[in-house]
Amino acid sequence: MQDGIARPRDRTRPPPHERQHDGTADIRTARDAGRLPEVIFGDKSQRTRNAIAPKACEVAEFPDAAGEARLLLDTLSVVSRVKGFICAPLRRERTQRDGAFMTSRREIADIIVQRMIEEKDRMAEQYAATRDGIGHFYIDDLLPREMALAIYRQFPKPETMKLKKTLREYKYIAAQMNQYDPILEESVYAFQDERVVEIVKSICDMASAYPDVHLYAGGISMMGKDQYLNPHLDNSHDKDRNRWRVLNLLYYVTADWEEQNGGNLELWPEGVEGKQITVHSRFNRLAVMATHNQSWHSVSPIQTQDFRCCVSNYYFADEALRADDSFHVTSFRGRPEQKVRDIVLRADASARMALRKVFKQGVAEADHLYKRKE
Repeated sequence: MQDGIARPRDRTRPPPHERQHDGTADIRTARDAGRLPEVIFGDKSQRTRNAIAPKACEVAEFPDAAGEARLLLDTLSVVSRVKGFICAPLRRERTQRDGAFMTSRREIADIIVQRMIEEKDRMAEQYAATRDGIGHFYIDDLLPREMALAIYRQFPKPETMKLKKTLREYKYIAAQMNQYDPILEESVYAFQDERVVEIVKSICDMASAYPDVHLYAGGISMMGKDQYLNPHLDNSHDKDRNRWRVLNLLYYVTADWEEQNGGNLELWPEGVEGKQITVHSRFNRLAVMATHNQSWHSVSPIQTQDFRCCVSNYYFADEALRADDSFHVTSFRGRPEQKVRDIVLRADASARMALRKVFKQGVAEADHLYKRKE
C-alpha cells in the first residue's frame, strides 16, 4: 500500500516503484542480479526485443561465447546464427533464468486457436445451454502458464492508468496500449485474430462478428481492494453506432486468484432482482458472454489487497443477438442491497438515454479508445 493505492502482489518482479516499462526492464533486472550474464560473439554485442517482428532476438554476453553460450540453449526453442549473433524465435517458454518473455499476437493467437479447437464442442454446448438467459462460456488454461504469467507481470502501475470512480464503477482502465509493455498490446489483439473471431462466432452460432481495433471500452483493466463494477448493460453499439455490440471477451491473468477474493464476473439473467450466476475470474481463464438488452452483469467487490487484472475485447455484428434488442447507453443499477443507489443510477441512465436521443453521437467524445496517429 502506497499513497492509499493497493498494488498487485508479484512474487518475481521488483516493487512497482522500482520497475521500468521500456520493454527491457525484466531482462535488465535478471542480468544485474547475475542470473543472465551477457554473451559476446567476436567484437559484436546486441540485445533486441521486439514485440511484433517474429525474428526478434535476445542476445546476452559471455566472456567466452564458445562454451558458455550453451547455458542459453535450455531457454531457447530454436537457435540460429544471423550475422554473427545468435537469435531465438520468440516462441519459447520462460524459465527462472530468463528475465523476459516476449511473443507476437500471431503466436499468441496460434495457441488460442489450438486450445479453442480442442474444447470447441464443450464450449458450444455451454453457450447453447445458457443462451435463453445470458449466453456464456469459458475455457481454462488458455495459454501456457508462463506466457499468462508474463502478461500479468507486465500490467502497469495503477497510477499510469485511468481511474474511474463513481457510483457506477470503481476501477482502473487503459486502452492506449502503446504506452505500456508491448506484450499487453499483443495479447489484446491476439483475440482479434480472424481465426479466433471465426471460432468464437461458430461457438455462438452467429451470422457475423467483428473485433474492435479501436478498443472502444476494451483494452486492459485492474481492480484492487474495495473496487467494483455495479450491475449494468453495456452500450448496445460501437463508437460510430453502426454495429451491434454482441460479445464481451474477458481474459483473466492474475496468478492464484481465489474466488473469495471477489472480482468475479456476475451474470443476472433474471434481472438484478433475480438469481445471480458467478463466473470465477480464475487465472488464465477466458470468459465470453453475450451482450443484449437483458444481459445484466457486474464484477463483485475486491476483498483482497491484490489486483484482479483483465484483458478485454468486444465483438460487434451486423445483427442484434435478439429480435427485441434496441439502442441503449451503458446503463447501471444498484446491487440488490443498494436501494438508494439503484434509484440514483436508474435516473442517471434515463437522463443519459434522453440526451442520446437528441445527440445521436453523444455530447462528449469517447475517451476510452486506442487513439492512433493517422
